[in-house]
Amino acid sequence: MAGAWQHTPPNGESLCAFRSRVKQWWEAELSTRHTTHNLVVTHAGVIKQILAEVINLPLDSLSSINSLEVGYAKLVKIEVYFDEAYKPWPKVVF
Repeated sequence: MAGAWQHTPPNGESLCAFRSRVKQWWEAELSTRHTTHNLVVTHAGVIKQILAEVINLPLDSLSSINSLEVGYAKLVKIEVYFDEAYKPWPKVVF
């Protein structure tokens, strides 16, 4: 599976590039959205990447991401607290 991390499927992107793209989007969301509620509709791969960021899973291999199971049409709630300096403190809510 280690090779899959850097492998680029035909007409696709590598998992490393995918992770980078999702992380960049997530960080932009956290830096620009200071509202009470936001809804993001996306697929399980993006959800798993965001969850891995929030709970600080090591992302150097597929094993940590594969430990997260996100079923079809599932709701995942992440609350973000912003401190006085607008630093985000996200947490997964079960």
